[in-house]
Amino acid sequence: MALKKWLVVFIVFIVSNGLLYAQEAASVSLVFVGDVMGHGTQIKSAFVPETKQYSYEGCFKYVRNIFEEADFTIANLEVTLAGLHLKGIHNLVLPMHWLLP
Repeated sequence: MALKKWLVVFIVFIVSNGLLYAQEAASVSLVFVGDVMGHGTQIKSAFVPETKQYSYEGCFKYVRNIFEEADFTIANLEVTLAGLHLKGIHNLVLPMHWLLP
């Protein structure tokens, strides 16, 4: 019997403090991008000789605003970040600078 009384007191306490009322609805915007790739020609064109760094700004200039306006942008990164320089039909090995801002 005492347990039922404490349960009623607990429920009244929760309701009186507004803890059972629904929270305001919130929205989240998501952008999903497929196959962000780095072929040999893209890697070469991103290299900036003056800084000896890579800049991929040009690759994303037409879609950057779409990515930045979303709360979350999720991309399928179709490359290897091993730092190895493999040759072949698909040279998909990007420099580690690619991940850093």
